[in-house]
Amino acid sequence: MNVLPGGLFQRESGFSLSGQSDRNSVDRTFIAGALTLRLGLGHRLELRFGGDGFRRDSHREGQEYERAAGASDFSVGAKFALVSEHGFRPALSLISGTSLPAGDARFTRR
Repeated sequence: MNVLPGGLFQRESGFSLSGQSDRNSVDRTFIAGALTLRLGLGHRLELRFGGDGFRRDSHREGQEYERAAGASDFSVGAKFALVSEHGFRPALSLISGTSLPAGDARFTRR
């Protein structure tokens, strides 16, 4: 489904754990409570609201270790269906949004 049909509401949530390392450094990110709320406004348009919820980042370089934890920003936006899926042609949509600086100072885009 490219966008939600008009009048339908959907809640998506989850968590993620990611990491990467090289010879001297290790980066890890844990996100819990990631949430996206979607509301269909018609057959081609939906409103979207979401955020990553709680976030914890850690970085180790040699013997130095940094960690930050807190709430992330929220976002509000819309998704517009440009082309519907048909046969081998994939669906194509445009998602536009903006960040609302409501998170912890270490994770916000103020």
